[in-house]
Amino acid sequence: MLLVIDFKLLPRRHFFVRLRASKINQGRVMFFIIWQGWGVLSILIPLLCMVPFAGLFNGLGLGVGLLVGAAVNAYIGHKLNNQPGKTYIDKNTGGEVIFRKKHTLFYVPMQYVSVLWAVVGVFALFSAL
Repeated sequence: MLLVIDFKLLPRRHFFVRLRASKINQGRVMFFIIWQGWGVLSILIPLLCMVPFAGLFNGLGLGVGLLVGAAVNAYIGHKLNNQPGKTYIDKNTGGEVIFRKKHTLFYVPMQYVSVLWAVVGVFALFSAL
């Protein structure tokens, strides 16, 4: 299996990752991951949180790890996305404009991606019982 990772910087600071996995007889499979800021952590944090719980009996480690990872990801996403931004004054209107950094995965803020991880974790817990 050939795995190629291409990192490209798109306009407006979106990161675009193309993972290409191909087998000779089965064709190509492509995965796209789009994030802004530290949004890629929404994938890495739950995966890393599953590692300590991998040894739990009856496959409960997956569910517990995903729930813990969802909680950690929600906390970090909330902290990152609620930082104060820079305030500028528009010369045309005289109004304030606030610029904040965004931390998203597929254009969804990090703390809301945690809801998806929590739902998957609950389903994994119920399927392990």
